[in-house]
Amino acid sequence: MRLHFVLLTTVLACGDPTVTTTDGAASDAAVTVADAGMSSTDTGMPSVDAGMMAADAGMMAADAGMLAVDAGTLAGCAAPTGVVEHATDIVANETWVGGTTHLVKEYITVRAPATLTIEPCAVVQVAANRTITVRGDTSMNTARLIARGTADRPIRFERRVASDAWGGIRGYNASSPIDLAYVELDGGGGMTGNGATLELNGENIQGAPSPVITVDHTVISHSKGYGVLLLAAAAFTSTSRDLTIRDSGEAANAAVLSLTIAALATLPTGSYTGNFADVIRVEQSLDVTSDLTIRNFGVPIHFVFGRVQVVAKVAPFPVVTLTVEPGAELRFDDYISFGIVGGGGEHTGVLRAIGTAAAKIIFTSAKSARAAGDWPGIWLRSAQGSQLDHVVIEYAGGPNGIISNNCRPAMSTDNAALTVGNFTASYVPSAASFTNLEIRDTSSHAINAAWSAAAFGPDLTGGVSFARNAGCRQTKNNLPAGCGMQQGCLVD
Repeated sequence: MRLHFVLLTTVLACGDPTVTTTDGAASDAAVTVADAGMSSTDTGMPSVDAGMMAADAGMMAADAGMLAVDAGTLAGCAAPTGVVEHATDIVANETWVGGTTHLVKEYITVRAPATLTIEPCAVVQVAANRTITVRGDTSMNTARLIARGTADRPIRFERRVASDAWGGIRGYNASSPIDLAYVELDGGGGMTGNGATLELNGENIQGAPSPVITVDHTVISHSKGYGVLLLAAAAFTSTSRDLTIRDSGEAANAAVLSLTIAALATLPTGSYTGNFADVIRVEQSLDVTSDLTIRNFGVPIHFVFGRVQVVAKVAPFPVVTLTVEPGAELRFDDYISFGIVGGGGEHTGVLRAIGTAAAKIIFTSAKSARAAGDWPGIWLRSAQGSQLDHVVIEYAGGPNGIISNNCRPAMSTDNAALTVGNFTASYVPSAASFTNLEIRDTSSHAINAAWSAAAFGPDLTGGVSFARNAGCRQTKNNLPAGCGMQQGCLVD
């Protein structure tokens, strides 16, 4: 069968690429992409009549494996009237004009100091597993990707073939910012970490968040794995808002997104439900070394594997406060601790978890089939000023490695859902710090009193309800003179 092409010359409001073909066999087409006097030329891509999108050389428009989505369906945009093929790295400023389908058939890197700008109403179709990488250089010269649509003129990234995920968009380092507004990225994740459609890198895992990604009314859908993977403290910018991740994930990559605990504070409000697993993974770095507020994103937050430590680690060691907003659900594999006492002195970490009767804050196990003792629990070590109200602690009491000299029952351990104190008299909690608290399904003690005082107490259980706990409701604390024959539960 012979393909017939017609002469097609299109002038678009957002630019003026011209695609020309000759009736009969396809001839090379010169495509000029204009951006502030800069130009790049791609060749060898014919355009077809009647709105047909270009495919690989030798493929026919009627092929059953054609295109995933009709690019003319962008709300507010006319159907694309031309096709531009992109197959080489971008080393100078370049603009992909709107009203056109841009076909990415090879791996493309935007190299510093270039900026790739994608205009409203552009459709970017990406071949299977192919990625667009933004790569700033080691001299901190910046490479950028800017794709800013509008509410009535959006931008769309999509699979070239419905059955084949495209690779994704990568930000190589902290000098590789990506700016997305009114963009939908559909069907990515074929060649990135954890199958993420967006994978970005920051400066340093242990460092401050690196704001490398801006999203504004951005939708990620049908991602093979995560919607977003932020590595090395990569983070969202302060102007980010309205991120939606939906219909994404798989058994091997079962999360909405992954980021460090410091970057968690930068996650914008949005919608994160309707995925294979509606959960946010916090990993790589779990230290909270400056004040942090954990908001309720409508899905649980899983702190993966390691212990979460809330305490300053650099002089002058200011008080660090972790605030948890009503309705948040936090899932753990290991314990979370606040403050520290050691050779470097005492440094305070504060937990402010104040929920409501209708929106309780839940500290729970990360396991899919939960049971008592799944995770160690919470340790308020040097946590003066902490407040827990309308909080639930459940499925805790697993091994925590704590060895105190308190007066708990003989032969029992320090394992507990809530451990309070640092073995000294410097932090003796107040019962008023624990109100409307629920401790349930614990494999050991509910509250372990790990402070030292002249007498037993105070009793912290007045504002606490208990259910299915294997040990004491509250153990006895340490006495300076020792326990003698007084070991046991302060409250059974």
